[in-house]
Amino acid sequence: MTTSPSSKMVAVAAILLATIFLAPVPIPALAFSDPSPPSGSAKETKAKAPWNATYTDFLKRTLLVGYDKFARPSHHQLTTNVSLGLSVYHVDLDDLSGVMTVHGWVKLAWNDEKLKWNSSEFGGLRNLHVADHEIWQPDIVQYNSASGNTVDQFGNTHCIVSENGSVIWVPPAKLTSFCTMDLRRWPQDEQICNFTFGSWTYDGIQINIETSDLYDLESNNDYLIESGEWEMINISQQRYEKFYSCCPDAPYVSVDYAVHVRRRGGGSLRSALMRTPAAVSTLMALLSHCLPPSSPRLPLAAAPPTLLSIALLYLGHRLPASMYTPNIVMFYSICLYLTCLSGVVSVIVINMVLSRRALPWNIRRALSSRAVKCLRLPKIEENSTSEELQNTIGGGSGIGVAEEGARILSGSPAPARDWLALATAIDRIVFIIILIIFVIVSIVYSC
Repeated sequence: MTTSPSSKMVAVAAILLATIFLAPVPIPALAFSDPSPPSGSAKETKAKAPWNATYTDFLKRTLLVGYDKFARPSHHQLTTNVSLGLSVYHVDLDDLSGVMTVHGWVKLAWNDEKLKWNSSEFGGLRNLHVADHEIWQPDIVQYNSASGNTVDQFGNTHCIVSENGSVIWVPPAKLTSFCTMDLRRWPQDEQICNFTFGSWTYDGIQINIETSDLYDLESNNDYLIESGEWEMINISQQRYEKFYSCCPDAPYVSVDYAVHVRRRGGGSLRSALMRTPAAVSTLMALLSHCLPPSSPRLPLAAAPPTLLSIALLYLGHRLPASMYTPNIVMFYSICLYLTCLSGVVSVIVINMVLSRRALPWNIRRALSSRAVKCLRLPKIEENSTSEELQNTIGGGSGIGVAEEGARILSGSPAPARDWLALATAIDRIVFIIILIIFVIVSIVYSC
C-alpha cells in the first residue's frame, strides 16, 4: 500500500511534536547556600547547624543541652555566694492599712560553674543573655511580704552570663511590707519599714547571701520619682544569721532593708493649723474667766468644748488605729478637759453670785489674808452682817429689835459682796491653773 507524500509529512510532524513535549527535560539543581559554621565550634554542632546559626546559638546549645535549672550549680559540700542589692526609685505608704509599697530593682549576682566557656572557641563571645527560666536562680524571696501567697516578687527579665560563669540578674520589683506605724508626731511623723530577704529553702552553708552597695539617692536620682506625701530619707541594710531549732547545724542568712520616710507637704504648717483650733478654744475658755462672775458668759464657756469635740471626732475618723496615741489627740483631749472644767467653774461662780446667804467666817478670813491679796479681789467689809445684827440685838428689845434685824438681813449688800469676792477668787485661781496646764501641755506635745 503506497502512502501519499502529505501523509508522510503529517507523520514526521507528529513524531517531532511528541519528541519535544514528551521527552524529559533536565531540571538544574537548586543552589542551596549552606554556610559552614564558624571555625572552632564543636564538630557535632557543625553537622547539625542551620543556615542562620550564630555563635550565640552554638554557645547556648553547648551550655544548656542537659542543663538542670533546678539543681544548684555547685557540689553539695560547696557554698554558692549570692550578692544581693536593692535600688529604690519610688516609695508609697498607706498609713490607714500600714502597708509600704516600694518600686525598684533587685540586683542578684552569683557564680554558676556549669556556665563557663572559652570565648576563643566561640568567636570571642564573652557575654551571653539568657532568659530567667533557662538557668538556675537562687530562691531568694521577701519574708515579710504583704502580698499574701505571692512569693515571686521579681519581674521576668534576662540574665547576663559571663564566660567565667558569673551571672547578673537585675529584675524590676514591686515590694510590699507591713509597717508598725508610729503616729505620735503626726502630721510631722517619720516611719521606718523593713523589707527582709532570704533563701526559702537553702541554709547559709549552701547559699551565702552577701550585701552589695546600696543605691545612692543623692548622686543617682535620675530615676527617682518623688511621692506626693512621703519623702524618702535613707535606706540602710543589715545582714543577719539565725539558727532555728529544726536545723541547729547551719544558720539561715537574711538581709534586712530599712526604708526611712518622712511625711511631706508642710508638716510644720499642718501641725500648726491642726493645733490652732485647740489653742483658740482654750483661750476662749480663759477669756470667760476674765469677765465678771455676774455676766452672761455661759455661751462663751460652752463653745470651746463643742468645737474640741468636733475636732476629736474628725481626728478619730482621719487617723488609723495605732499602738501609740498621737500627740495631737492627747493635746486635744487635755484641752477638752480644761475647757469642760472652765465651763463647770463658770456655772459654780454664777450660782455663788446669786446666793443671799452669809459667807462662812473662815472663808471670809481666808479671803482677807495676805496670800489672797495678790488676786486683787473686791474689798471685803471688816464688820459682817452677823456682827451688826448682834450689836442691834444687844442695844434694844422687843418688836423693834426684830424688825431692825430683818431689815439688816434683807437690805445689807454684804453677803452679795462677799460671794462676789469668793467667785472672783475662784475665777482667777482657775484661770491661772488652766493657763499653766495649757502651756505645759503645749510644750510637751509639740515636740
